[in-house]
Amino acid sequence: MKQNAGRRKLDMLVLLGSITAAFGFSAALYLDVNTSSRLEGQDPIGMLVMKKRVAQRRYGDRVVWSPIETEEPVYSMDAIRTEAGAEALIRLKDDTELHLSDNSMVVLDFSGRTGAIEFVEGSIVARRADATTSSIQIRADGAQLDMRGGTVDLSRDSDKAVAIGVTGGEAILRSKDGELTIAASDSTSLSAGSVTVVQTALVQEGPSAGSVVFGPGPAVPVRFSWSSSGLQPPFALETSGTRDFSSRDTVETREADVLLSLEPGSWFWRVSDASGLGSRTIAFTVVADQPPRVFEPADREIINFRTAAPSIRLGWQVVPSASTYEYELANEPGFGFMVRSGRNPGSWTTLDGLPAGSYYWRVRARYDYAGLGAGSWSETRSFILEPLARLQPPRLTSPLPDAAFDKDAPEAAAMFFAWEAVPGATVYELDIL
Repeated sequence: MKQNAGRRKLDMLVLLGSITAAFGFSAALYLDVNTSSRLEGQDPIGMLVMKKRVAQRRYGDRVVWSPIETEEPVYSMDAIRTEAGAEALIRLKDDTELHLSDNSMVVLDFSGRTGAIEFVEGSIVARRADATTSSIQIRADGAQLDMRGGTVDLSRDSDKAVAIGVTGGEAILRSKDGELTIAASDSTSLSAGSVTVVQTALVQEGPSAGSVVFGPGPAVPVRFSWSSSGLQPPFALETSGTRDFSSRDTVETREADVLLSLEPGSWFWRVSDASGLGSRTIAFTVVADQPPRVFEPADREIINFRTAAPSIRLGWQVVPSASTYEYELANEPGFGFMVRSGRNPGSWTTLDGLPAGSYYWRVRARYDYAGLGAGSWSETRSFILEPLARLQPPRLTSPLPDAAFDKDAPEAAAMFFAWEAVPGATVYELDIL
């Protein structure tokens, strides 16, 4: 009996410990999720300008990941990651553009005098147009890469080494092996802080790393080119939607210039010659110009009202890789006189205070990164705001005018009021004075 009592006591202590631990974790999680006001005093270091599918953010002092949406600010010590098949683009305050391919993660450390991007996993591209401003650092595996302008791309290979490429500009790599200036013809690998550089005569000219190829969809023409001096044709051009080229298309050609049509999304390409000399892997993005499909309100819909026009919701379909949307509302189909216009990061907007009349509207996707700008307008839709005629007062039928009742009579205990129906009325208000 004493042994059974001891076991019950031990089981009770374990149960109480589990409940206490669960309560403590739940409380910490609640505090983590519900303390966003702590960021109100911080200055953002940039903004998410584009995402495809799911991108997440973990604040520097948090443990929980949460979704991040287009046009949301990012802060120092934020960790940003993308899931499989996703991508995201961040524009920092100095106009540096940082593109994350799928399954990628970075930490933005701007706590010091020089901003730094900590590369954790996946594949990223940093692009800077201005080489006159202070440099930005990219850290990976104990090494530091300083870039002023141009484009730098990093990807972690299957063997966990970090492949580094430079397109234009200037990049200096500092590691335990010393300081090294990386050129466009260098294939650089970083592993455990040690650097390996291989110079190759097979230099890819386009698409360059981190570039965005924009064109009419659904498939977009993409031109691939590379230097062929001193190389042995035929060449094998490989394209893939994954970094490891587990699924790829191969084109053999004797020319150093090939035109292919690719679906929108993230792509990787490499090329080799007949001797086996290969290029490095370059990541780029294909964006198709797809006008949004508009669906709300229905085309030529008549929207009736009695006293004041209702709020009008304009709705359209999401366009992949769009950063925001631009809409226009006019009172004639040529859009010569604009009634309303604006931008919205989502797939709808609400308009209030419109007077009665006929309206025409359209929307287009904007790609405010990589110098792309606006896409094509959607089809023009129209709707009419039309006031209904003023309702006539109902004709009273019971009791009749000037009718008198004895308050003590049985029929006075339950008075019956009736009137004729009014066309268009949905509810009535009865006043007894």
